[in-house]
Amino acid sequence: MAVTTPPTKFWIVCREDTALTQKLTKEINDWRLPGVRARIGHDMSLSAAGAIAEADHAIFISLCDFPCGQIQINPVSTAPTHSLKAQALQSPVSLLSTLRKRHGKVPNSWWFQLPTTEIRQQGIKPVPEAYALSQTLNKIELFVRNYHTRYQNRLGQRGLGAIASQPIYPAKAALSSPMQPAEKVLQTA
Repeated sequence: MAVTTPPTKFWIVCREDTALTQKLTKEINDWRLPGVRARIGHDMSLSAAGAIAEADHAIFISLCDFPCGQIQINPVSTAPTHSLKAQALQSPVSLLSTLRKRHGKVPNSWWFQLPTTEIRQQGIKPVPEAYALSQTLNKIELFVRNYHTRYQNRLGQRGLGAIASQPIYPAKAALSSPMQPAEKVLQTA
Protein backbone atom coordinates (compact mmCIF):
# COMPACT_ATOMS: atom_id res chain seq x y z
CA MET A 1 0.00 0.00 0.00
CA ALA A 2 1.47 3.34 -1.05
CA VAL A 3 1.72 6.08 1.52
CA THR A 4 0.38 9.39 0.27
CA THR A 5 1.96 12.61 1.38
CA PRO A 6 -0.51 15.39 2.17
CA PRO A 7 -0.13 18.51 0.05
CA THR A 8 2.04 21.19 1.58
CA LYS A 9 -0.34 23.88 2.78
CA PHE A 10 2.08 25.82 4.98
CA TRP A 11 5.52 26.75 3.63
CA ILE A 12 8.35 28.31 5.60
CA VAL A 13 10.83 29.75 3.09
CA CYS A 14 14.23 30.98 4.28
CA ARG A 15 15.34 33.62 1.79
CA GLU A 16 19.05 33.37 2.70
CA ASP A 17 21.33 30.37 3.01
CA THR A 18 23.11 30.81 6.35
CA ALA A 19 23.97 28.49 9.24
CA LEU A 20 21.00 29.89 11.16
CA THR A 21 18.49 29.36 8.35
CA GLN A 22 19.83 25.86 7.70
CA LYS A 23 19.24 24.96 11.37
CA LEU A 24 15.81 26.55 11.25
CA THR A 25 14.81 24.62 8.13
CA LYS A 26 16.07 21.34 9.59
CA GLU A 27 14.21 21.86 12.89
CA ILE A 28 10.91 22.63 11.16
CA ASN A 29 11.18 19.65 8.81
CA ASP A 30 12.05 17.46 11.81
CA TRP A 31 8.63 18.31 13.31
CA ARG A 32 7.20 16.08 10.54
CA LEU A 33 3.84 17.84 10.63
CA PRO A 34 1.52 16.90 7.76
CA GLY A 35 1.28 19.68 5.22
CA VAL A 36 4.08 21.80 6.77
CA ARG A 37 7.46 22.14 5.05
CA ALA A 38 10.47 24.40 5.19
CA ARG A 39 13.11 25.13 2.58
CA ILE A 40 15.95 27.47 1.72
CA GLY A 41 14.58 29.50 -1.16
CA HIS A 42 17.16 32.08 -2.18
CA ASP A 43 17.40 30.48 -5.65
CA MET A 44 14.06 28.79 -6.18
CA SER A 45 13.07 26.63 -9.16
CA LEU A 46 9.79 27.23 -10.99
CA SER A 47 8.29 23.99 -9.64
CA ALA A 48 9.16 24.93 -6.05
CA ALA A 49 7.70 28.39 -6.57
CA GLY A 50 4.55 26.78 -8.00
CA ALA A 51 4.21 24.59 -4.90
CA ILE A 52 4.37 27.71 -2.72
CA ALA A 53 1.68 29.37 -4.85
CA GLU A 54 -0.62 26.40 -4.17
CA ALA A 55 -0.16 26.63 -0.39
CA ASP A 56 -2.62 28.34 1.94
CA HIS A 57 0.04 30.06 4.05
CA ALA A 58 3.70 31.02 3.77
CA ILE A 59 6.30 32.55 6.05
CA PHE A 60 9.31 34.16 4.40
CA ILE A 61 12.36 34.43 6.61
CA SER A 62 15.35 36.71 6.20
CA LEU A 63 17.97 38.19 8.47
CA CYS A 64 17.12 41.61 9.85
CA ASP A 65 19.36 44.32 8.38
CA PHE A 66 19.03 46.70 11.35
CA PRO A 67 19.74 46.21 15.06
CA CYS A 68 16.85 44.64 16.98
CA GLY A 69 16.69 42.08 19.77
CA GLN A 70 13.32 40.61 18.78
CA ILE A 71 12.03 38.97 15.64
CA GLN A 72 10.18 41.39 13.33
CA ILE A 73 6.92 40.03 11.88
CA ASN A 74 4.95 41.75 9.14
CA PRO A 75 2.22 40.60 6.78
CA VAL A 76 3.35 40.53 3.16
CA SER A 77 1.16 42.44 0.75
CA THR A 78 1.34 42.00 -2.99
CA ALA A 79 0.02 45.50 -3.52
CA PRO A 80 2.29 47.36 -5.93
CA THR A 81 4.81 49.68 -4.36
CA HIS A 82 6.27 52.68 -6.14
CA SER A 83 9.35 53.02 -3.99
CA LEU A 84 12.45 51.38 -5.46
CA LYS A 85 13.93 51.07 -1.98
CA ALA A 86 10.79 49.30 -0.72
CA GLN A 87 10.88 46.95 -3.72
CA ALA A 88 14.51 46.08 -3.07
CA LEU A 89 13.90 45.47 0.64
CA GLN A 90 10.75 43.42 0.16
CA SER A 91 11.97 40.41 -1.78
CA PRO A 92 8.99 38.33 -0.57
CA VAL A 93 6.73 40.93 -2.20
CA SER A 94 8.45 40.55 -5.57
CA LEU A 95 8.32 36.74 -5.31
CA LEU A 96 4.61 36.81 -4.48
CA SER A 97 3.91 39.24 -7.32
CA THR A 98 5.63 36.86 -9.72
CA LEU A 99 3.67 33.91 -8.31
CA ARG A 100 0.38 35.80 -8.72
CA LYS A 101 1.22 36.57 -12.37
CA ARG A 102 2.20 32.97 -13.15
CA HIS A 103 -0.30 31.00 -11.04
CA GLY A 104 -3.14 33.42 -10.43
CA LYS A 105 -2.98 33.03 -6.65
CA VAL A 106 -0.66 33.38 -3.68
CA PRO A 107 -0.75 32.15 -0.09
CA ASN A 108 -1.48 34.34 2.92
CA SER A 109 2.05 35.41 3.76
CA TRP A 110 4.18 36.90 6.49
CA TRP A 111 7.75 38.14 6.56
CA PHE A 112 9.83 37.21 9.59
CA GLN A 113 13.08 39.10 9.99
CA LEU A 114 15.45 37.34 12.39
CA PRO A 115 17.41 39.41 14.89
CA THR A 116 21.16 39.30 14.32
CA THR A 117 22.36 42.38 16.20
CA GLU A 118 20.93 44.49 19.00
CA ILE A 119 21.79 47.76 20.69
CA ARG A 120 23.05 47.36 24.23
CA GLN A 121 24.59 49.84 26.63
CA GLN A 122 28.04 48.75 25.41
CA GLY A 123 27.10 49.30 21.76
CA ILE A 124 25.83 47.07 18.98
CA LYS A 125 26.21 43.40 19.95
CA PRO A 126 25.38 40.19 18.06
CA VAL A 127 22.22 38.34 19.08
CA PRO A 128 23.16 34.78 20.13
CA GLU A 129 22.24 32.36 17.35
CA ALA A 130 20.57 29.97 19.79
CA TYR A 131 18.32 32.78 21.03
CA ALA A 132 17.36 33.89 17.50
CA LEU A 133 16.66 30.26 16.52
CA SER A 134 14.56 29.54 19.59
CA GLN A 135 12.61 32.79 19.30
CA THR A 136 11.89 32.16 15.63
CA LEU A 137 10.82 28.55 16.12
CA ASN A 138 8.43 29.60 18.89
CA LYS A 139 6.81 32.25 16.66
CA ILE A 140 6.55 29.82 13.75
CA GLU A 141 4.94 27.28 16.08
CA LEU A 142 2.28 29.86 17.02
CA PHE A 143 1.54 30.58 13.36
CA VAL A 144 1.37 26.88 12.47
CA ARG A 145 -0.95 26.16 15.39
CA ASN A 146 -3.23 29.11 14.62
CA TYR A 147 -3.45 28.75 10.85
CA HIS A 148 -2.57 25.19 9.93
CA THR A 149 -4.81 23.62 12.57
CA ARG A 150 -7.81 25.12 10.77
CA TYR A 151 -6.74 23.29 7.59
CA GLN A 152 -6.35 20.00 9.47
CA ASN A 153 -9.78 20.42 11.08
CA ARG A 154 -11.41 20.99 7.67
CA LEU A 155 -9.96 17.67 6.53
CA GLY A 156 -11.12 15.91 9.68
CA GLN A 157 -7.55 14.94 10.57
CA ARG A 158 -6.26 15.01 14.09
CA GLY A 159 -2.98 16.64 13.00
CA LEU A 160 -1.91 19.32 15.42
CA GLY A 161 -5.05 18.97 17.54
CA ALA A 162 -3.67 15.72 18.92
CA ILE A 163 -0.57 17.51 20.23
CA ALA A 164 -2.11 20.87 21.08
CA SER A 165 -1.21 20.61 24.76
CA GLN A 166 2.48 19.97 24.07
CA PRO A 167 4.88 22.43 22.44
CA ILE A 168 6.12 21.41 19.01
CA TYR A 169 9.42 23.04 19.76
CA PRO A 170 10.69 21.89 23.19
CA ALA A 171 12.74 25.00 23.99
CA LYS A 172 9.58 27.10 24.25
CA ALA A 173 9.73 27.21 28.05
CA ALA A 174 13.36 28.32 27.90
CA LEU A 175 12.42 31.77 26.63
CA SER A 176 10.78 33.21 29.71
CA SER A 177 12.99 36.29 29.45
CA PRO A 178 13.75 37.92 26.10
CA MET A 179 17.31 38.76 27.16
CA GLN A 180 18.17 35.35 28.58
CA PRO A 181 21.75 34.31 27.76
CA ALA A 182 22.13 31.72 25.00
CA GLU A 183 23.88 29.32 27.40
CA LYS A 184 20.71 29.00 29.50
CA VAL A 185 18.56 28.48 26.39
CA LEU A 186 20.88 25.72 25.23
CA GLN A 187 20.91 24.04 28.67
CA THR A 188 17.13 23.91 28.86
CA ALA A 189 16.56 22.83 25.26
